[in-house]
Amino acid sequence: MLIGLSFYGIILSVINGMPLKETILSWRMYLLPILLPCLVYLNDGFKNVNTAFFYKFLKTTLFILVLFALYQNLLFKFLNGGQLTFLSKNFRSEAGTILKKALWFYEYFGADYILPRWFNMIRNGNIRATSFFVSPIIFAQFLGVIGSILMGKFLYSKRKINVLIMLAITFFGIYLAQVRAGFIFFIITFFIIYFNRKTKIKNYVIIGLPLLLVGITFIGLILFKVGDASTLGRLVQYSELFKGFKFIGYGLGSPRSIISYDSLIISVFFAFGIFAFLYFKLHLNILKSVNRFHQVVIDEYSFLAIGLMGAFSAFVYISFFHFSIGSAPIRFFYFIVFYYLYKNYESREH
Repeated sequence: MLIGLSFYGIILSVINGMPLKETILSWRMYLLPILLPCLVYLNDGFKNVNTAFFYKFLKTTLFILVLFALYQNLLFKFLNGGQLTFLSKNFRSEAGTILKKALWFYEYFGADYILPRWFNMIRNGNIRATSFFVSPIIFAQFLGVIGSILMGKFLYSKRKINVLIMLAITFFGIYLAQVRAGFIFFIITFFIIYFNRKTKIKNYVIIGLPLLLVGITFIGLILFKVGDASTLGRLVQYSELFKGFKFIGYGLGSPRSIISYDSLIISVFFAFGIFAFLYFKLHLNILKSVNRFHQVVIDEYSFLAIGLMGAFSAFVYISFFHFSIGSAPIRFFYFIVFYYLYKNYESREH
């Protein structure tokens, strides 16, 4: 399915006369996050990575990311928000033109002196920390994946206080990012854990829960105008999907498929047309594998299964409102997925 979607998206893009460079970059965003960890899996790349090392890596990554975000936040406050070094002399005046479509709702961008190519985003007079990422949304979602894994760890851990401290640090990091999407991971994973304790978690629950929340969100947006301008702008983008939808799609290289819209769902339908369902099915099949192992095997890796199912469910919700294709959180998520699958296959063989 992965190979078939790759060929279809690329060939369709070529037929429609899309630039080859954009087509390749788009393919990398859509399918490489799954293909790369799959290759690591097939070549026994996870063989010597035990759960103790993985958990230490997770904690170290969390500390570094949040510490740098805290530095950015303190720097902004220490300089009173007005003395930040900008990326170029005229960047502030140019930003309105350059980034008008994608980031129009941010006021300005300031460097943090350590990573001059990265920038922080200021909105309503408050910094939205990016840490080592290029966007506070990516930072918050990355922490969201870590938070979901830690919630799974809390469920099975005997040292719950230590895990709670890690969860608090994760929560604090998302607060520094000032992005609602990060907290979605906590909320949805909590419900996944609740259902898991009551009964064996079903795949339809993992998918149905975020879809229910999506329905509630759209009702709030349409009937009660809940949300700010950037949130309400999603409704306009969905109307464009219905107007511009093409049965066979536009291909991977089309501007409609690459960050022109805030929604992963919209972008995928523009890329593959009706065959977008195969792209979603590809992700769903991987989720089913994780859940299938979790139903029959309870071991030292079980906390990963709970966290992954919670994070997957959160990504379903977020995909309706954010373009997360090929992002660091998605890549990170699938590396953990294939690590979990490898360790379970390994244990069954022995």
